[in-house]
Amino acid sequence: MLFDESFWVSLSIIIFILIVFRYLKNPINHSLSRRAGDINAKIVEAEKLKKEALETLSEFKSLYKNAQEEIEIFAKHLDEEIEFLHKKAEQDLKEKLKVRANIINSRIKNLEEKTLAEMRFKL
Repeated sequence: MLFDESFWVSLSIIIFILIVFRYLKNPINHSLSRRAGDINAKIVEAEKLKKEALETLSEFKSLYKNAQEEIEIFAKHLDEEIEFLHKKAEQDLKEKLKVRANIINSRIKNLEEKTLAEMRFKL
């Protein structure tokens, strides 16, 4: 016999595969196309988020740089203010010391004069 059982089994399997392929080809293609579309949409969304993140990073770097500059300006101003207050305090102290020295010197002169007058009076 020319066509034995294995031939018919092989032929029926091939026909079955062709029939299944014919009817399942479109749903599989649609499913794969839908999945590819979803993946592309996610890629686009990821690129958009990356762009936003880079913009935000750039903004924060700019803000950080501005803050650093403001801190440097503030520190410089603070140093100048400290130097001014130091000089003013030193000047005020010198003036107060001069006034006290003058008061002490006048008291010493008064005491000397008083002591000399008492000594002359006793002599």
